[in-house]
Amino acid sequence: MLLGAAKYLAENRNFTVRCILFFQPAEEGRAGARQMIDDGLFEQFPADCVFGMHNFTDIQSGHLPLNQAQ
Repeated sequence: MLLGAAKYLAENRNFTVRCILFFQPAEEGRAGARQMIDDGLFEQFPADCVFGMHNFTDIQSGHLPLNQAQ
């Protein structure tokens, strides 16, 4: 999904903001984002907002569980 989004954004470029796409390691264990933050992700790539996505088979179609990084 991320590579598809990257391809679309690269081909269309109909936006005026900087867009950074990154893969999260160890996301199944729910620790990858914390490690990336602790390793200085946002010092190297400052961001005003972050969006994440994951496939959850136990979430009803059309719903989005929202979490905030602690």
